[in-house]
Amino acid sequence: MFRTQVFYSHPSLGKWSNVYHVSAADLLTARDAFVGNVEPDLLDILNTACTLIGLLVSALDSDEFSELTLNDAGNDTGSGTLLPLFNSVKVSIQPANLGRPDVKFIKGYLTEDTHSTGMVSGGALSAVEAKFVSFITAMDTNTTPLVSEDGSEWVAASAQPEVQMRQMHRRRRRS
Repeated sequence: MFRTQVFYSHPSLGKWSNVYHVSAADLLTARDAFVGNVEPDLLDILNTACTLIGLLVSALDSDEFSELTLNDAGNDTGSGTLLPLFNSVKVSIQPANLGRPDVKFIKGYLTEDTHSTGMVSGGALSAVEAKFVSFITAMDTNTTPLVSEDGSEWVAASAQPEVQMRQMHRRRRRS
């Protein structure tokens, strides 16, 4: 199993990342499958003002890793001003073992026109959900499925209608 960290940035709003786990035979297979099947869908739910900087794919059982610089601009041309990055769309992903769902917070997508009174518009919500279902299916078809951290394969995704307020960075106390 391989950990894929996706790095994003916006010129004035900052940087952020999301982590995905891929079950694959080797590191390069995991990386290439992610770039070919997941990255295009992630770009579709990323505003044109934002950039997908690159990927860091690493093995969980060794020191093996691969960095890939992409610098690809998002494809979403949503009208209105981009909301601050702590406003995000929450996606719950159900693993095959029916355990606790994985959660991803999608930043760099919501604009003033894609939400109303704290709720994501239906079109924006279904677009995010469709992209997640698309790349989960594509990775499964490619025999490099996306999985939970415990290795359970992802089977379904659903986006939450409420705009999520997610901190950009949490400060943790040292003990």
